[in-house]
Amino acid sequence: MFPQSYSLSPSETIYKFNLGASNSYIKKCINTIYEIGDTQSNQTNVKALMTDWRIWKNNNIFNNLLDNIIRALRVNLKLDPKIFDLQITECWGSIYKEGHYSVAHTHFPSNFSFVYYLTDSPQTPIVFPQYNNFSLYPKVNDLIIFSGGLFHKVPKHKGKDRVIIAGNANVYIFHDSWIPESYTLKYR
Repeated sequence: MFPQSYSLSPSETIYKFNLGASNSYIKKCINTIYEIGDTQSNQTNVKALMTDWRIWKNNNIFNNLLDNIIRALRVNLKLDPKIFDLQITECWGSIYKEGHYSVAHTHFPSNFSFVYYLTDSPQTPIVFPQYNNFSLYPKVNDLIIFSGGLFHKVPKHKGKDRVIIAGNANVYIFHDSWIPESYTLKYR
């Protein structure tokens, strides 16, 4: 699992992985997000349909995907799994219909944020405004990883529904912290 990397500055890099999930698995994830539906009512920075903050509690269909996201983060960070634990602290599904968007925001104090694309987004990028509006147009199966403190936004969506899973992850020293509400690797 080797990422493409985009160095925005000496201290800021965005990583893009293709997770290679099967079309049937992706379809199951999409259908589950539609079934869960909107629980946030545009009360967040995401002005689109959005599930609750801990999607793994709704359905274990997402466990394999979340495990692969944790693995991608570990590869990127070169974390020794005997010393460091990486936990997904929040993770939600979003459906962007025509005209939906997200305002510029960060996920501070999270160490890392990610977006996994269940559909292509050829007309609607993820934009990083503090770096000259650097934009990525991800495809199905792309996982984008970036610093939780990095501002990002999504302009008004055009085209067919844009379906994603987004979230935050933090690194912990094993003996220091364990967050009981977080998602940890299920299949080691």
